Amino acid sequence: MPLPNPALALHNTPTSAAPPPPPSRKALQILDAATELFLGEGFDGVSMDRVTQAAGVSKATLYVHFRTKQELFTGVILREVEAVRRLTTIRLTDATDIASALRAIAHHLAAFFVSERMVKLKRAAIGAIAHFPELAAVIFRAGPGETIITLAQHLAEHGAAQGLTIPDPNLAARQFLNLVCGDFEFGGVLPAPPLSEADVNHVIEEAIAMFFARYRSTEVAR
Repeated sequence: MPLPNPALALHNTPTSAAPPPPPSRKALQILDAATELFLGEGFDGVSMDRVTQAAGVSKATLYVHFRTKQELFTGVILREVEAVRRLTTIRLTDATDIASALRAIAHHLAAFFVSERMVKLKRAAIGAIAHFPELAAVIFRAGPGETIITLAQHLAEHGAAQGLTIPDPNLAARQFLNLVCGDFEFGGVLPAPPLSEADVNHVIEEAIAMFFARYRSTEVAR
């Protein structure tokens, strides 16, 4: 939700868009095969011929669904990002209060950023963006952008009732996501020592504490 660095990308203000129609069974077959290839060999190491062999489809079938390797890679990345975004929305909906919502989202995103699968896809995406830079904006809108919208709406709807004064929910959502995603993003892409579970919990709890210190209503704080 690679992937662009959230510490930079979250400065943008997203606009929500309707999700695309679900892919056909044949398209999913191609996406499954392509995903494993990109995971193992990156963007540059995969050819469309390799995809047809791995997916067990003809070139004609492949090009009906994905006209270029860039289009295919975009489909692979967006499917992964959408899965993360969908689960993020579920975590938010199930939360009983804002602190629980922030904690659930943060832990979900932490798991996403440091998983081996996502680290490989992010590195592949970095290589792909060198060939078609517009991919970064596409990924941002579908992943971080939609997460910002969802979290901002939740803060706007429930913040005041829970003792928070949030004049700009969109900014507040971006601030929180920047707080929790920075360490996880760098640790996933760069060869840095992995964060322990205790480190992850500490980062998340401090981010929540900072968020409430900034937005807790003055009357409640007194």
